[in-house]
Amino acid sequence: LTRAPGASVAIVVGGASEALDARPGWAVLTLARRKGFVKMALKTGASLVPVFAFGENDIFDQVDNPDGSHLRRFQQCTKQLIGMTPPAFYGRSLSRGLLRRMFQSNAGVMPLRESIEVVVGHPITCPQTAEPTQLQIDEYHLRYVTALKELYDT
Repeated sequence: LTRAPGASVAIVVGGASEALDARPGWAVLTLARRKGFVKMALKTGASLVPVFAFGENDIFDQVDNPDGSHLRRFQQCTKQLIGMTPPAFYGRSLSRGLLRRMFQSNAGVMPLRESIEVVVGHPITCPQTAEPTQLQIDEYHLRYVTALKELYDT
């Protein structure tokens, strides 16, 4: 974030927690308590740019892992240990793939053929502040969330 103007950095705010809830036709964002990216933008004076990818969750399906299930507990434990989670996902197989021949299944590791439309919102300019206050962080976080909701709704 301290590079010359025009450089950009992408941060996946929801991270591993959001990946556990990814399902086709469904978008659950892990954003309410994630404010570190806003603090970083305020410290560096970087702009926040809301981006949403429609269809991103449609290219893979995931084994059911509801809260409290053995699989979800394993995934959360792994996330705490190594900082990432192993999602139990599947897509489509190759036309003559090994899994398809062995199990007569179309499931595989290739993404499903679905379109993804990425929508980019207007940048939210953040003033450079050496030590942003919680009030400033909350204000710019609210601006970001509001802009992201507008992207989704339009």
